[in-house]
Amino acid sequence: MGHKAVGLINGMIPHIDFENSYLGYLDAHRELNKPIHPRALVQLDHNLPRSISPDVTEVSAWICTYLEAVNVVGEKCRAAGLAIPQDVSVLSLDDPGDAPYPAIGKALSVERIDFDATAALIQDILNNWLDQRRGSLIAVPSIRIDRGTIAPPRCEATEAANEP
Repeated sequence: MGHKAVGLINGMIPHIDFENSYLGYLDAHRELNKPIHPRALVQLDHNLPRSISPDVTEVSAWICTYLEAVNVVGEKCRAAGLAIPQDVSVLSLDDPGDAPYPAIGKALSVERIDFDATAALIQDILNNWLDQRRGSLIAVPSIRIDRGTIAPPRCEATEAANEP
């Protein structure tokens, strides 16, 4: 069984990447026929990242479209006594690299552009140009890098058995 609620902390919609993240989030819920938790969508309308307040107790997995959102999720988890990924999973669309990310104390799992595949795609387009491609949109390949901040949700039966 997956997470009951997956949240999205998203930057301002006028940025095409944030718009695509928002639309993808909505599409995924529609395709899976799953409701969006009332506290699972945190959408910035101004560049005020410190004003966001993700609910890490009700939403057990967060997709963060920018690194400042990861900082806030880390702070909220510490304040609630929750651990990443044991209690809350975090996936970032910004990639700070393999080093531990200070806000969460460990390397951050990410979904980002696959640089090698994108370079190969561009080389193929340049070397094998076809006029039929003119004006077409080409999807940039992505890759998920699991660095240990994503985990299945805790089983409620296991939690109940471990309570005093």
